[in-house]
Amino acid sequence: MGVLRRAWAKSPRKNRPALHAGTAAALGSEDRPEALSEGGRQGARPPTPPRIPRWALWKDPQLLAWNAFLLAASPYLTYLRVHKVLKNKRWDPFLLRRWTLAGDGNPDPSKPSVLFVCLAQGEFRLARALAESLDIEEGEACVTYVVRDPRLRAHIERSEPSLRCVTLPFDFATPVTRFLRRERPSLVAFIEGCSFPNLVVGSKIAGAKVVLVNGKAGKCKAAKGVKPRFVRWLARHFDRLAVQDADAWSDIQKSGALHAKPLVTGNLKFALLPSPPADESLRELERWVLASQDLALVAAGSTERTTEHRFVLEAFQEARSASPCRLLLAPRTPHDAELAARLAQESGLTVSLRSKGDPPADVMLLDSLGELAWSYRYSRAAYVGGALEGKGHNVLEPVAWGLPVAYGPRRGAHAELQMACEEAGIGRQVRSPSELAKFWLDSLDATSERRERDALLAGQVIAGHQAGFTSTVELLREALTEVGVLR
Repeated sequence: MGVLRRAWAKSPRKNRPALHAGTAAALGSEDRPEALSEGGRQGARPPTPPRIPRWALWKDPQLLAWNAFLLAASPYLTYLRVHKVLKNKRWDPFLLRRWTLAGDGNPDPSKPSVLFVCLAQGEFRLARALAESLDIEEGEACVTYVVRDPRLRAHIERSEPSLRCVTLPFDFATPVTRFLRRERPSLVAFIEGCSFPNLVVGSKIAGAKVVLVNGKAGKCKAAKGVKPRFVRWLARHFDRLAVQDADAWSDIQKSGALHAKPLVTGNLKFALLPSPPADESLRELERWVLASQDLALVAAGSTERTTEHRFVLEAFQEARSASPCRLLLAPRTPHDAELAARLAQESGLTVSLRSKGDPPADVMLLDSLGELAWSYRYSRAAYVGGALEGKGHNVLEPVAWGLPVAYGPRRGAHAELQMACEEAGIGRQVRSPSELAKFWLDSLDATSERRERDALLAGQVIAGHQAGFTSTVELLREALTEVGVLR
């Protein structure tokens, strides 16, 4: 809890979220950062790991076999990529950057390098919270966020230009070697995903401490179809593992492949609280949303595919026929946003785009990146997409604001989060547009006492899962101490 409060207190006071009173009560009201663990941070700069030889990754027999497999499969992989380009009718120039690593620049040579490998925005938010709690962004190390998504990188560079963000290389020996020779990392932390054999093993060969945070065994086992023996070999290269579920890693642990017993933390996304957008974006967002506050808002976030957009729009039309309201709709991708806007207009609904700052309409379409978690605060209840046909998305973003949350019938990758909300009485699975409409109407008709109760229960869900975050911070602190970044 103290770690969470410190991260919360570090945000500028004018941008600090005003959580619902019930949620704030469950989390605690302290607004001051607690003292960091003592231990002198003065002294000589830790030694930088030597530059990895150009052919080092090719000398590992199993890694050589992996790269040979990639070479053999390259015609098929190229076919899949070309097919996707032709289907979408656009070429992604970011693909070339993942091979050449052009435009990234070099790290600060006067500081040890710490890398956080993040696949998506949720992983980046977790990495950022960990770095802030460790307090290593202020000068002890050159902290770098390694991302794969070009939209995420553009968002980070635009909203937080002081952060160093670089491109994740293709997991092939040549670009990974070039990447490691440039970065010379002292520590590499993989957030959730570990399906990068060249980068995992290469980091270890380069002399870095390798850590898995919030690990999912499912993602590791599914790493490009590799067999369990290869996964055990890959897991052997991690110095420390903090995982969500002990059972998922039991087979790997019994094989003797791990150096240490994994730290079981649960899903660390429980610990993430919404952070505000950059000042200018926040002002624009509030101006756009608050103009629509003459009617109550219900929200639907991370929706994807035609079926789910129609599902949500049908539910909204049923709800608004019984109680006037607006829909705050945040599709998963830009393509989904275009599709959702077209479907809404075909259904006879008016649409207001966040990107254009349009006046209020039936559907307030949030077609921007990085603003959804913060925007839930303006609504009465939220539906989180992805679980209608896919694996679902993080349902705790609206819960952080004390809101009840609904989602589709599939458990997917976020079963733990869904069941925790259901046990607290603030989560609901919906299987039809009518069920979703009823969920929204129940929230619109709720009394102030009911909303206070929901907010308190939501705060308890989040507060009950903070210990794993604190334990992970200490695990990373130990690793950073071993490489001399912290003392």
